[in-house]
Amino acid sequence: MCGRYYLSDPEGIFTQYGVPKNEYQKIEPDYNIAPGRELPVVLEDSKGRHLRMVKWGLIPSWAKDPKIGYKMINARMETLMEKPSWERPLVSQRALIPSNGFYEWKREGTKKEPFIIKAKDRELISFAGLYDIWKDSNGNLVPTFTIITAPADDTVNKIHDRMPVILTREGEEKWLDYTVKDPDLLENILSSNEDHSLESYKVSEKVNKPVNNSKDLLQPV
Repeated sequence: MCGRYYLSDPEGIFTQYGVPKNEYQKIEPDYNIAPGRELPVVLEDSKGRHLRMVKWGLIPSWAKDPKIGYKMINARMETLMEKPSWERPLVSQRALIPSNGFYEWKREGTKKEPFIIKAKDRELISFAGLYDIWKDSNGNLVPTFTIITAPADDTVNKIHDRMPVILTREGEEKWLDYTVKDPDLLENILSSNEDHSLESYKVSEKVNKPVNNSKDLLQPV
């Protein structure tokens, strides 16, 4: 799964993803991102690229209770076409989730030790995401997203058996392309076996509590 990540270089979003300057907004670095927060995601439609602040934890448009979002922070790649919550967003509501890296916990005896996992050769990486828009009882529209996960690669598998889907540069373009509707093509994008050159290292247990949110969390221990 992916239950925590960080965004230490939010300014890079506007250069890496080609988001228009007229959509610029100040986004503060966040070193301990937890579900339920409003976070920057990149979308694309017939008018171009857009940056939107969207709540992490997908609430399907048809849901009766918004609390379901806390159970839907991740979507398993293997079952995207099997579950109604994911099937429609996969075809028409895809997003990139910018990140500088993510946290995962490795079980050591009775303890779980936190690790950072990040790319060796680039600052920002893109998680494959889906979004939906839910309407509350007052008619307010609430956009939410989920992060797609897959079986862990050789680097992450030493820590945890699953990881967020990290898109290649080519994959980012195809994933955002709103004209792509073919589920088989989308599945191929998600299952790319290209090496992302990830690295990992142990960090402080302070990251276990989302209230702790400082650059110090990124330091190896």
